[in-house]
Amino acid sequence: DVANYDVTISGGTGGVINAVTKSGTNEFHGSVYGIYRDNDWSGKNQNDIRPALFDNEQTYGATFGGPIVKDKLFFFVNYENYTGKDLFTGNSGFGPIGSGESNIVGITQDQIDRVIALSQLKGFDPGTLAKPPLDTESEEFGVKLDWNITDTQRASFRYGKTEQNTPFLQGFSNSSLALNTYHYVRVFDLETYTAQLFSDWTDTFSTEAKVSYRDYSAVRNPLADLPAIAIRIGNNTLNFGTEENTHANVLETQTWNAFFAGNLFLGDHTVKFGADYESNEVYNLFGRRVNGVYTFNSIADYAANQSSRYQLFYPQGGDLVAMAAVFTQGNLGPFVPGGWAVNSNLTVAYGPR
Repeated sequence: DVANYDVTISGGTGGVINAVTKSGTNEFHGSVYGIYRDNDWSGKNQNDIRPALFDNEQTYGATFGGPIVKDKLFFFVNYENYTGKDLFTGNSGFGPIGSGESNIVGITQDQIDRVIALSQLKGFDPGTLAKPPLDTESEEFGVKLDWNITDTQRASFRYGKTEQNTPFLQGFSNSSLALNTYHYVRVFDLETYTAQLFSDWTDTFSTEAKVSYRDYSAVRNPLADLPAIAIRIGNNTLNFGTEENTHANVLETQTWNAFFAGNLFLGDHTVKFGADYESNEVYNLFGRRVNGVYTFNSIADYAANQSSRYQLFYPQGGDLVAMAAVFTQGNLGPFVPGGWAVNSNLTVAYGPR
């Protein structure tokens, strides 16, 4: 629903997506599926070179459902795995002069090699232009139980878990290149539990109740533990080290939701009443520039250790965890919506929240 005015919906600022998980039935059913795609099947660019966007990607999965107790208790499970080998998110197709990439940046390979050699003399490995051997991976698992308690009451329970690793390319543009220490992997973890109870008390009155818990985390894992370094080469820039927003970047949330509503049907009118509650515990660590950020105006300045700018955000007392925002947010929303079916073409929705 887009711009839904139903006052039972909380937190929907522009649109609401209602996803329904399959349920088991009195018969056993299952499915197996898969898809495969190879970079060799991709087209070539204007330089008659096939960009190495990825190696290959494949998805496979399975579903299975059926009865535990016929007519009373059912199950449904699903599993899916995705792997994009050498598949990255972010800008790609940029390269130095003579590389044949789709977008050429005014930096030569000799200049890049010189920066790499200088960095190694300083005691660290800045990486190379080659993409790191990383894959985009996602694994999902879900299970659902449905219970017909009586002819007028039914319950369901859902559990889901998703793990995903996504490599991100940073520091590329029409005037900049980045060595592979500048990239990072974002690790997502999501685990959910949901229980629902639906009850029909009379022909005109019913209730629904739901309780859910969600545990979510998103962590940026850098490919190196270094300062962020930018060297200007003419009108262009070479980036390497740990990108400044990735020095320490962790988001974790634990969310409890509860919902209860009663539905009363009075001819052409429907009255609904109830409330929902959400408790959201947040841990947000954004340690930007805690490793330092160096800018050099030339390769010669880099060789001489003469930076034009240095930035450092240092946590008070040296405790990085103290930089994190840690808080709990609660939201209670009672509601009394109503609906009036004026005719087959017009329905009026109203009610406070």
